[in-house]
Amino acid sequence: MQRAADRKTIGHVADRLALAGAAREEFGAAARLHRFPSGMTVIRPGDPAQGYLYILDGAVRMQLVGARGRVVTLLRIERDEPCVLTTSCLFSRRPYPVEGVTEGEVTALTLPVAVFDWLFAEAPGFRAAVLRTFSERVGDIIVAMEASLFDSVPARLARALIGAAREGIVHLTHAELAAEIGSAREVVSRQLARFAERGLISLQRGTIEIRAAEALRREAESGI
Repeated sequence: MQRAADRKTIGHVADRLALAGAAREEFGAAARLHRFPSGMTVIRPGDPAQGYLYILDGAVRMQLVGARGRVVTLLRIERDEPCVLTTSCLFSRRPYPVEGVTEGEVTALTLPVAVFDWLFAEAPGFRAAVLRTFSERVGDIIVAMEASLFDSVPARLARALIGAAREGIVHLTHAELAAEIGSAREVVSRQLARFAERGLISLQRGTIEIRAAEALRREAESGI
C-alpha cells in the first residue's frame, strides 16, 4: 500500500507528464519509487531497460567506460528529470550502452515497459512530454560531445571546475575531473598545476579552491 507521501510524489510526476483520467490512474497504480545510496552503479552496459525511469532527487551520472577503463561522462540525469537514455532504450528495445552511477542519495520512479508503451500510444499529453524531453536532452548530449571533441582541455577543465564549485570549493578528484571532461587523469593533473601556477586555483588535499573566478570563466570561454 502506497504511503501518502509516495502518492503525492507520484502525483507530482503525473502532473509533469500531463496525465489525466484513466491514463493517470494507470500510471499511479503501476509507478514504483526506489531509493539508492550514493556511489551505487544502477545501470550497467548491456542491461535491458526494465521501464521508464524518472529521477526525483539526487542525480545519476551516465558515463561511457572504455576497454582500458577510461571513463567519460556523457550527461547527468538530475532532479525532476526523466532519463533520456532509458527512453532511447525503450524506443529501440536495445540494451544500455552506458553505465549509470548515483551522485548523492537518489530517489527514482520507475514505470513498467508495458505501461509505458500503453501510455505512449494512448495518452497524447504523455507522448508529447516524453518526446519533448527526449529531443531537448539529445541536443544536450550533442553539445557535450562537440565540446569534448573540439574544445581545448583548459577550456573544458575550467568549465568543469566552475560547474562543480560550491562556494568556491570543488570536491572532485583529478580522476573524476578527467571523467567529466573526457581526458586522462595525468593530463588533468598537469593542467590543474598550470592553473595553480597562474593563481586561478589553489590545490588542497581533497579539494580545489577557485581563487580567480573571472579569469577562470575567461579560460572556460576561450574554446579552442
